[in-house]
Amino acid sequence: MVIRAGALGDVLLGFPALDVLRELVLDRRLILVAPLPQARLALRGGRVDEVVAFDDPALVGLFAGTSSALPAPLDGVIEAVIWMRSHEEVTACLRRLGVDVVMASAPVPPVPPVPAVRPAGGRSHAADWLIHSLSPLGVEPRGEWDGRAWLQVTVEQGAEAERLLAASGIRGEYVVLHPGSGSPRKNWPVEMWLAVLQAAARGREVVVTAGPADDEALALLAAVWPGSLAPARIVRAPSLDVLAGILSGAALYAGNDSGVTHLAAAVGAPTLAVFGPTDPVVWRPRGPRVVVLGGAAASGMDGIFAGEAKWPRVSDVIDGAQRLAG
Repeated sequence: MVIRAGALGDVLLGFPALDVLRELVLDRRLILVAPLPQARLALRGGRVDEVVAFDDPALVGLFAGTSSALPAPLDGVIEAVIWMRSHEEVTACLRRLGVDVVMASAPVPPVPPVPAVRPAGGRSHAADWLIHSLSPLGVEPRGEWDGRAWLQVTVEQGAEAERLLAASGIRGEYVVLHPGSGSPRKNWPVEMWLAVLQAAARGREVVVTAGPADDEALALLAAVWPGSLAPARIVRAPSLDVLAGILSGAALYAGNDSGVTHLAAAVGAPTLAVFGPTDPVVWRPRGPRVVVLGGAAASGMDGIFAGEAKWPRVSDVIDGAQRLAG
């Protein structure tokens, strides 16, 4: 069993470690406990055998450390890997309940408290950190996650994405913009994104993807949308599978440090990622066609945000977009 908290990007960055773990336990059932719907993406290609919702009521006692028996969804678990910031109670509970092996780790590399003694090269990438957490099992570092699409889109998912795009009036080449993220602090100003699209879209249709947290970003985008660009097609995909299909067919994807950006990179889309208050050394999307610009090292002990954002120049982002889109 693997327990992984976190939003879409957090869960996706655990997939390389899941692949390594899968190779080690081919003869056993592998369960992922993580938030839905993102956890279901791990079912593709047999990366895991089952998923259990992180907020399943049956797990309340386990996370509180009060369970007197393994919850029914976890019946038969004999080994557990826990990637959580606060894992002490669930770790102790699993050991008390007789789980043979329990390995626990924070989900991200720590921020050294004194900058002067930070190791050369800084922190490791979150995906590499999780692979490293499996080193007691004999796992060696792996680096192929930037060389290939590591999340596959099936023919059926691609066809469903095409149908949704056609219903929105998209039948030719298109670029995708995701102007939001899980935190407004990570959102590059929409005016900057529009300058990039004007230079890089080159007559292609523009698809704007949005999730439940992106209404404010969409409103800002609509307020300044230029007449020189074709009207944006706002697409709210009904599932992550369909969204993955849309992203995989894009001539260019552009977005902030967000879960959707990680998804675009994972399916092999030409991915342009803009960072500001977060560190691409730790959080950059992994994939075969990725350009990352901007970003700053975390200064707080949460390991996420810098004290001051470092956004890239618009001209540099335009250059990156044009190189990716051709």
